[in-house]
Amino acid sequence: MLPQTGYDEASVALARLLNQDSIPSSESGRVAFFIASGVQRILRALDIPQTLTYASVTTDANGRVSLATLRLGMTPGIDVVTDGIRNYTLVTPSERYQYQQGNYYFNVVVEAGVWVLYSSEKNATLTLGYYDTPDTVVSGLTPVKIALQPMVVAKAALIYYRQAQDPEADTEQEEDQFRQEIAEIGEAQERRRPQQFAKTRRDDYGHHLGYTGNGRRG
Repeated sequence: MLPQTGYDEASVALARLLNQDSIPSSESGRVAFFIASGVQRILRALDIPQTLTYASVTTDANGRVSLATLRLGMTPGIDVVTDGIRNYTLVTPSERYQYQQGNYYFNVVVEAGVWVLYSSEKNATLTLGYYDTPDTVVSGLTPVKIALQPMVVAKAALIYYRQAQDPEADTEQEEDQFRQEIAEIGEAQERRRPQQFAKTRRDDYGHHLGYTGNGRRG
């Protein structure tokens, strides 16, 4: 089985598609968003279910808490952040230095390959409702496991990257490449799925050909 694709592997693959050695650190925040969006699209395309899970975390004196123990994968699908009284509002990372305690804001960023939550509330115990992302992609139809290959994720992220550079950019070529990758994964699933053969009346009832069930041959 191929190893699970992480943010680092996906970002390197995206850099290769952009004819670069690596993604500049100044672009890491935007690229993390594009990669997460690309993974979400793959999950939708393959109709892969995700489970809503809840976890309790506590922010430190800076309002920070690592989410390394949560199975967010590359998809920080956080549905709700609450202290039990009020729901917190998601803001962009750039707003992190502008809000103050009592705003009840939060954002999620990548730090050293790990998702980290920053909250406006310090030393606060929070409940997170998030979508548990499996280590490998599991089809909703069969038990076949499919690894998320870095280049598949990168091709999905590249579409969002191009559109961010130019909202009117022609991404038809990138779309075609991504759909081809998804089609190949779908075809691999179909080949591995156990095939069901047509059943005859003989199979159903276990009798010889011509048996009608009334003691006479039909």
